[in-house]
Amino acid sequence: MDGYLRHLANFARIVDAGSLTGAANQRGVSPSAMSDSVRILETHFGIPLLERRRSGVVPTGKGVAVHTQARVIVEALDRAMGTAAPRQETVKVSIPQEPAAFGWFSAAIAKLRDTAPLLDVVLIPEDRLEDHTRYARDLYVRVGRKPSEPGLTWLAEGTDTAILAAHPDLLGQGAPSDRTAVAELPLLRGPSAKPNPVMKLSDGSELRFAEVIQAEGVNTRIALARDGVGVVACLHRSLAHDFEAGRMIRLLPDDFALTVDVVISSPHTRPSEAVQQVADALGACL
Repeated sequence: MDGYLRHLANFARIVDAGSLTGAANQRGVSPSAMSDSVRILETHFGIPLLERRRSGVVPTGKGVAVHTQARVIVEALDRAMGTAAPRQETVKVSIPQEPAAFGWFSAAIAKLRDTAPLLDVVLIPEDRLEDHTRYARDLYVRVGRKPSEPGLTWLAEGTDTAILAAHPDLLGQGAPSDRTAVAELPLLRGPSAKPNPVMKLSDGSELRFAEVIQAEGVNTRIALARDGVGVVACLHRSLAHDFEAGRMIRLLPDDFALTVDVVISSPHTRPSEAVQQVADALGACL
């Protein structure tokens, strides 16, 4: 059986190169030597492994399966001989729409691209926690989720503050800390929001808004709030730059401040080095 190792390695390189000649040139051998490896393997399996086309060769169904296993052999040989070439690794991160739209982690991602150019970080904006047994995600960033989410391995955790905010002109002469004045403003909520929603305040009392404007998605509601349409409930860091520039003001700063968890977790019981590297970079932003 050991005699087949060379033939499997040759087969993997043929499929990777897309042609017998290309693989032979890479190996510094004749195309006939590579062809012999394919013939020996096809005789062993009793079924064609490659389809010959004008543009080169492509694996058959059985060839794909053999190539998958053969690649493991080639990579092991390359590592053993110290000839393994660096490979780009992709880490897919599921992130809620709000943090994605407001670039919470953009500085961390930019730094990773500078320090680890072979690491490709793909952010997938989605508010629903997709079933990690069906969807390929390496990391989940979730707001308001405890790290004990079933099936996920907790890697990092931080906090943010849920706040109420509005355009400065919306209040008119009212004060941002005036509960009565704030309650008279229209509140931007999702389509499923109940009429006259109640906000729990820090002293245990309740604030009931007289008017509700329904809008799909927190990012849309924040955009409407910037235009002076109504009050929005969102996370503090999403509007940090707006507060600094005076484009938005925080309402009831002493009365409404809800601390929420921001959790980074992975469906991998033992995350790879690349996944852990991304988790550490994102976690440093929390």
